Amino acid sequence: MKIAQLKSLVKHGESETLEFKISTGSITAGMQTICAFLNSDHGGTVIFGVSDKGTIVGQDVTDKTKKEIAVEINKIEPRTKIDVKYVRVSGDRQATVLFANPRENAPYV
Repeated sequence: MKIAQLKSLVKHGESETLEFKISTGSITAGMQTICAFLNSDHGGTVIFGVSDKGTIVGQDVTDKTKKEIAVEINKIEPRTKIDVKYVRVSGDRQATVLFANPRENAPYV
């Protein structure tokens, strides 16, 4: 995913299939939303590094951040695939985009 695609995704704001989180400091709430998207008919996307008002701010994404995201995804049961993309927004700052497609093994927790 490129920055232009991210901007296009964010420009319409949050919806029933798109949620913004300012940083992975809100990882628990983000993963709860991912589970809700997995359990829905349409799936959805959670983006870390975007304010509630739709401002793309990014965050420093370190190996520790990536590991934290992987650990949280692995807590979802039953196991499932979540697509994760990192988009450079400025300098070393990145947005983290998680895509959840609805799956057959619902419910997910």
